[in-house]
Amino acid sequence: MTSNSGSSSSSYDETREALLIHEKYRAEEGRLAALPSGMQKSRYLRRLSSAFAVVGWVLVITLAFYIITQGKAGCGLGVSQPIWSPVEHLIEYKLVGFYSGLDRSTDPYKGDPSQEQDDNWNELYQKVFIPTKEELTSHGFPESGITPNPDDEEKEWWSVYVFHQLHCLNLLRMSLFPDYYNRTNDPLLSVTHLQHCVETLRRSLLCASDTTPFRFRYINSTMQTHEWDRAPHVCKNFEKIYAAMVDLPGLGMPSNPGYRPGYNYNPDS
Repeated sequence: MTSNSGSSSSSYDETREALLIHEKYRAEEGRLAALPSGMQKSRYLRRLSSAFAVVGWVLVITLAFYIITQGKAGCGLGVSQPIWSPVEHLIEYKLVGFYSGLDRSTDPYKGDPSQEQDDNWNELYQKVFIPTKEELTSHGFPESGITPNPDDEEKEWWSVYVFHQLHCLNLLRMSLFPDYYNRTNDPLLSVTHLQHCVETLRRSLLCASDTTPFRFRYINSTMQTHEWDRAPHVCKNFEKIYAAMVDLPGLGMPSNPGYRPGYNYNPDS
């Protein structure tokens, strides 16, 4: 008897709660129906847009979190063992906002050339090392690709490719200032080598294929991007890679030995 009484009481409470909820919605519908039709539509659209906004932000945050946490696994493309790298185990991802770089604000890597700017760029190249043959061959490198030419007395040095990309980008920067950097004495600034740099960066950009959307518009037939539209990009943490390479046993990347700054450079002329 006690059990049946308790069950009946619980069922009664649930039914009563459902009826109260139903009456609440009926009252809300009646209140909205009493409003002019324009106000009903306006309130409905505001609620609908708010709901879509909340859902949209939840999806964006969820997608960003998934990309950051799963990005490394997604880059594997099903390959059971990635190509060996001394910093592969340290790779992590983060969201980074870009800026246009079109203003004249202080930036250690752009603007008129100087010794300080050269030093800033050269410090980005860290570092060359000599991996063991076992490290390379056990992770997909064929021996023919890692064995130096028997007639070559020079050692074979290695680095990570992002430093080669930065090296090429720096040379293209230097080529913008022929009055400051003497291209005659530097084979790295020859047209042939600069074309190699363009092709290197082209392939690297295609390899990375950043799919972050960006907006732009044309003003007086000139394309302009929106400086304030800083959509976050999913990036590898370069600072962590750099720090690991600095601590890696090896040698600092050699600077460009051939170029000599000119003496007739005048940025205001």
